[in-house]
Amino acid sequence: MINEIRGNFLIYLIGEETAELAATRIALTGAGFEVLNFRQVASALEKVGKNPPHVAVIDLDDQGMTAERYLEVFLDSSPETLHVAILTNRMQVHANSLMEMGFYDVIDRSQKDGRSVISVLDRALERIYYQYQAEQIGDESESKIAALEKQVQDQEQKIHTLSEKQSTETKQQEELFQKIRNYQIKVNQLETELEASEGRTQRYIAEFVKIKSEKDTLEAGAKAFKGEIGGNTMGFSGLMNSLAKCHSVEDAIQDWLNKINKLYQDTPTVFFRYIPNHSHLVLSQCAGLDLQKVRGIGVPLAGLSLKEQKYFYSHVRFLANLRDLVKGAFNVSEFEFRELVTDKAVLGLCVIFKNLKNESEKRFFNDSIELLNLVASRNALAFKVHEYDIKDELTNLPTRKSLDGALTAEMSRANRTQLPLSALYLKIDNFAGHLKKYEFESEKIIKAVSTILRKTSRINDLIYRTEKDQFVVLLPHTPIRGAQLKAETLRKLVGKAEIKTLAGDLISGVSVSVGVSEYPALCKDSEGLLISADEALFEATKQSGNSVCIATNITDLEPMAEQRL
Repeated sequence: MINEIRGNFLIYLIGEETAELAATRIALTGAGFEVLNFRQVASALEKVGKNPPHVAVIDLDDQGMTAERYLEVFLDSSPETLHVAILTNRMQVHANSLMEMGFYDVIDRSQKDGRSVISVLDRALERIYYQYQAEQIGDESESKIAALEKQVQDQEQKIHTLSEKQSTETKQQEELFQKIRNYQIKVNQLETELEASEGRTQRYIAEFVKIKSEKDTLEAGAKAFKGEIGGNTMGFSGLMNSLAKCHSVEDAIQDWLNKINKLYQDTPTVFFRYIPNHSHLVLSQCAGLDLQKVRGIGVPLAGLSLKEQKYFYSHVRFLANLRDLVKGAFNVSEFEFRELVTDKAVLGLCVIFKNLKNESEKRFFNDSIELLNLVASRNALAFKVHEYDIKDELTNLPTRKSLDGALTAEMSRANRTQLPLSALYLKIDNFAGHLKKYEFESEKIIKAVSTILRKTSRINDLIYRTEKDQFVVLLPHTPIRGAQLKAETLRKLVGKAEIKTLAGDLISGVSVSVGVSEYPALCKDSEGLLISADEALFEATKQSGNSVCIATNITDLEPMAEQRL
């Protein structure tokens, strides 16, 4: 995929036209990259304003400036650009220091075939491409929450309606059973009278025969009403009540399989899950069989087109394959099946290894599948709503609810890899004043800050909106020096950002304060990391805001003057 999009990205190649750099330029152009060549950083900066690069590759040995100075001047002009340094073999010892400062990667100048630089640029462009894709997808998701909640309400209403219908049927069933009991009483009375007086008239005998015939007819009707499901008294109401208690799609499917297995006298039931990416139906759940022995058995759909696969359950070729599978794997010749659909998408196939010849059996089976469809749809939609609950609607960033779990995982990773984990606590200065002045348009400040956080973060950095005007950024594999540079870069970018109201007026005076801490150098655990960063933020806000403060430990905090950078 990356080969197809190389031409969409611009690369700056900065350095004197040495033989090595010329070879690098030729290799990049031959690979399909759009490359602009500059001898000096100053000439490259003149071009940045009109045509900023996605990645800048610089030969630092002949530029006459430090790496920190280079990053500072370039970030002021193009904060979203990724930077790759070319170094001689003797300078490779400084590679880690450069990457901590903010360079994306470092390349050995002695590489002559260009494969190394092409590989590094491919990884950088792939990161940029997926970051852009994620931002576009995030913007579209905000409007879906209300629609999802409305769908959940509709599904709940359908289940309620079905429940009322079943209550009516249950009442009719009870009335029918009461009539049977009444007729049984009459039959018993007549039988007693006949035994006591065999000489009674033929009229009583005829009445007895008539009443017994009516009783047999009613019993046959009651048996049909119950669906001839092995005499089990649970019926549809019990199935509905049981499924309603399931909170996930998988639990609802397994509960349905178990109940149908018992209702139809231990007849095996299975669920084949539809795997669209592999064009397969795979047995994933069952009742009445050993799942470990049959899990993974499946039916291929490769012979069907993508359009046909959406309705595979009605295709003649698929039905033949399904019959062959059931016959070969389970030695079953007759079975019934129905598709399971949630939110207009087919989840799979519910199969019972029995031929439901009786009309009442088929009606019960189909009604139970409809009920399972409703419950599974409700559970799937409820899960989506829960996902949106842990994301901030305004910025589409994870909320405080997600931070604890992620911090625990990152702390475990830091202990395992023996690499540091840093945290930034960032607060928008005087947000209450902006809110009072700009009212609802102050949300543009929050959106602007979140956008800057996203665009300046690495792919493994984690960003959270923890309060109305506060954010937390976790920086894996980053020592305090790198976190320091990151915090100061964010502070400068927010100060220079042009944030406008709907009327086009510039929102002035926007700045942030940042508290910085590192594990394990400045704290002992995850709680200490957040506390020390929060305390550092408090010290930063005491310095009139628009500043960065580094936590030296939990109780001793040191404000960082800008010249220390």
